[in-house]
Amino acid sequence: MAENAPNNTFRAVGEASHPPLDSHTLERFRQLMANLAEAQKAKSKANKQKKQEDRMAKNKSMQDQFKRAGRYLGVRGSIQASSSSSSYPAIDPSMPVPFPFDHDVVFVCVDVESYERAHHKITEVGVATLDTRELVGVPPGENGAAWRNKIRARHFRINEYKHLRNTEFVTGYPDGFDFGKSTFIPLKEAADHVAACFHAPFGAQDGDGFPSHHDPTEKRNIIFLGHDTLGDVRCLQQLGYDPMKVEHILEAMDTATMYKVWNRDPQPTSLGRILLAFDISGWKLHNAGNDAVYTVQAMLGICVKEATLRGSLELDDMRKQEKENRLRARIEEAEQRAKDEAEGWSDHEAVGDGGSPIPLASAIPPVSKPVQSKAKPVPQYDGAGEDHIGPSSGCEAPDEGHGQRDRGDRGNDKQGTSSEHGQVDSGGRGQSSGRERLRGRARNLVLGRGRGRGRSELPKEEAVPNVQYHW
Repeated sequence: MAENAPNNTFRAVGEASHPPLDSHTLERFRQLMANLAEAQKAKSKANKQKKQEDRMAKNKSMQDQFKRAGRYLGVRGSIQASSSSSSYPAIDPSMPVPFPFDHDVVFVCVDVESYERAHHKITEVGVATLDTRELVGVPPGENGAAWRNKIRARHFRINEYKHLRNTEFVTGYPDGFDFGKSTFIPLKEAADHVAACFHAPFGAQDGDGFPSHHDPTEKRNIIFLGHDTLGDVRCLQQLGYDPMKVEHILEAMDTATMYKVWNRDPQPTSLGRILLAFDISGWKLHNAGNDAVYTVQAMLGICVKEATLRGSLELDDMRKQEKENRLRARIEEAEQRAKDEAEGWSDHEAVGDGGSPIPLASAIPPVSKPVQSKAKPVPQYDGAGEDHIGPSSGCEAPDEGHGQRDRGDRGNDKQGTSSEHGQVDSGGRGQSSGRERLRGRARNLVLGRGRGRGRSELPKEEAVPNVQYHW
């Protein structure tokens, strides 16, 4: 059978001859590597193009939101009402706006503050509203300054958490509401108080001096406004009020997004820096009521400023200068990075001869095994329940944080440390003695109250051990 097997030259009827085998030469290897590099370059180019398309789509979405905000405020016309489809004249801030207030909306801005060590504990809710009906015939003024006194504000403080104050990551001012009087409410009524601000008279109180002709049964078009709006929506949902289920809310807008469009910067900017850019004094930030008012003022500043400079040489020069500054900064960063990387290699090139061989055991660090404690277990506080003080973020429970919004600078995390006798210093909740009463099963075991046992058989001096609680 082996003798009848065909050799390598055998060909079936109609079968073409095999091509010659590739020669393993250096030139062919170079060609192979060049082909691989070209394929990788094409793949990178396709990925870059896809990212560019996504970025352009995102920019268009943000620009559309910015344009709609201008239409709601009457500083920009709509295509249907304008003979020109692409350009609109600049406005004179000393005169009433020339365009209609699209959709006759009411801006409702919400800001929520929570305790920095337990973000599921909401301490403040601020609401600021602006009814565009009250802006008719009123000149906006420079950066919308003349419209700011039309903003209504409410500041709610939660009774259950009124003793909590932020001091570590940000400086809170729960007592520093500058646009009215704070209202203390129980936690279970917070959703009702917030919901009332989304209906006429939209947060106005007796003595505010605002018109009282609103029809409480009329459903006005609402624009939900915020700075990092999604975070505020989550917090309101935790309180029991879900803005996403309110039918007459047209859309949600974000001043951080608006400022990205105005400043041509993809990175978000803090509320304080936005206020500074439009010469607005923003004192006692991180008070929920103040932040809500300042967010509305920031929106007015952004939209009115753009409408005032629209199509002007001043705006063109400003855009050109910003572009040149960013390009110059990027070039300087790239040059400095290339210089640092080159020096990192050159600094060691002429120093020494390499030294002695490094044993394999030293080159590869050993895998450390977890150390198992053989000490007698003692009851420990596990952090569960309402007294949890571990750092967390967002408005959800401590293990579901979503990050803290950027309205100022953060400090250092100064967590408390447990002392020898269970005392907590710096960031702890107080002091707990090692001789505190035990609870539940642990206490029964120590005192000899387990099942089938009488009095403890331990020596008298060991009947109640000195238990340390680790917070």
